[in-house]
Amino acid sequence: MSDIHLNDRLAALDWAVARAREAAQTDDLVRLNVLPALQAERDKVQKAVRG
Repeated sequence: MSDIHLNDRLAALDWAVARAREAAQTDDLVRLNVLPALQAERDKVQKAVRG
């Protein structure tokens, strides 16, 4: 996974979080498991991008 630039990874995670938020409105599994995991990973990458 080290081949992906952090900004590209952040953009992909932003996209995934947005899709998960949409799905979470009707899917409890996504709301309880997938969305929090994606948000945590996005937050981690955001901190790395900002330094």
